Formats: sequence, structure tokens, C-alpha cells
Amino acid sequence: MGLGVHGGFSFSAGPIDHVIDWNPATRPWAIVPVGSCFAVVHYAAFRFAITRFDPRTPGREAEEVEVEDTTEA
Repeated sequence: MGLGVHGGFSFSAGPIDHVIDWNPATRPWAIVPVGSCFAVVHYAAFRFAITRFDPRTPGREAEEVEVEDTTEA
């Protein structure tokens, strides 16, 4: 029970690979819509996880409270 979509990619799995491997692929036209669906699912899952669980990741650290120096010189 698969979609029967098979494509060969060599390095980047980008548009150039897609065009070069169009003939040996099986249903190469379906790679773009299937990939787009996976992109939407991944975006929704990660957005939900980030907003729901608020993980600490680089660039999203807790803000540090700046302490004022009250010592006299």
C-alpha cells in the first residue's frame, strides 16, 4: 500500500536532480505534491510542539534579568 512514487536523487534532492532523474523515476510528477504535504504536516507538528511545550532552543533562551550595579566607586 504505497503511492508508487520512486525517484532517484544523488546529492541535494533538489530541482536539478528531479529534472535529471525524471525518466528513470516512477510517477515523478507526484514527488512535489507529496513533499508539499509532508512539509505542511511537519510545520504543523513542530509549531504545535514549540508553542505547547516551549522547549529551550538556541535563540529562544530565557531572558536574563539585568542587575543594576549599585556599588559606589
